[in-house]
Amino acid sequence: GAADGLTLKISRLGGVTKTRQIRDVAVDLGIMITVEDTGGAEIDTAAMAHLSLSTPEERRLHAIAFHEWVTVRTASNMPPVTGSRMGVPDGPGLGIDVVPDLLGKPFFEVGR
Repeated sequence: GAADGLTLKISRLGGVTKTRQIRDVAVDLGIMITVEDTGGAEIDTAAMAHLSLSTPEERRLHAIAFHEWVTVRTASNMPPVTGSRMGVPDGPGLGIDVVPDLLGKPFFEVGR
């Protein structure tokens, strides 16, 4: 084929849902997948972990624990990286607890 593997970046593709759709088509076509994003803190890593680990293992190239590369923790409840393995948070949604004060003032608010 034209591609043996794809690196899907969540923010560049328009979010989790669009990335999942593209990932699913690529898996059906037999293409290897890596899910990443343009950032690297816990919020991004939680989304990447969920999409990566829900990709069939035989189509998953690798995942990167980008949240281990930053010094400011924007969320808690990320599972530890043990050896070369990373799990997914087990709470609702992405499974993390965001620390809003670290995100700064919102650019805009809807409904207030």
